[in-house]
Amino acid sequence: MKMELVSVEGWRDGIKCVPTALCAISGMPANDILMVLGLAGAPNHLGLADAYDMNHWLEAVRFLGGVPTKVTDNSPLDYAQRPTIDEFMASQRGTGLHLAVGANEQNTDTHVFAVDGNDVVDTYTGGDRIRFNGAPDDYNAFRVKYVFAISADSPPADDEKDTE
Repeated sequence: MKMELVSVEGWRDGIKCVPTALCAISGMPANDILMVLGLAGAPNHLGLADAYDMNHWLEAVRFLGGVPTKVTDNSPLDYAQRPTIDEFMASQRGTGLHLAVGANEQNTDTHVFAVDGNDVVDTYTGGDRIRFNGAPDDYNAFRVKYVFAISADSPPADDEKDTE
């Protein structure tokens, strides 16, 4: 399957960030992605409001034929040192499909969004691919913790799995 950033077919309110991001990189509709998340081992995959473990949705990326490669790991940094979504997007150069993971200050909630250069697909865009023009204030509470480049090349070795 070709991996590219596209608007989400059939996006609707209630679809959370992980299914939105996976739809955006795969071109698959939300109901199909929810099934893929279930096949990848995500718990309670049938609900649109469920939270997903990072290893489960990374496995779903692999199931879809994508290869996630961690290109940024800000986890050793204090929350205040991590870039906001606005700061992260301002530093994007060129193109390339990425999934970015932000975490709140308490590290109790995360947010995933898909980008290619200065274009973004997120829940706040209603699943549409748009030119980034600033995230809503409440989204900037999620400081960027990890960034994964997404390609359609050969799969990574088992020891490249990530933990959250």
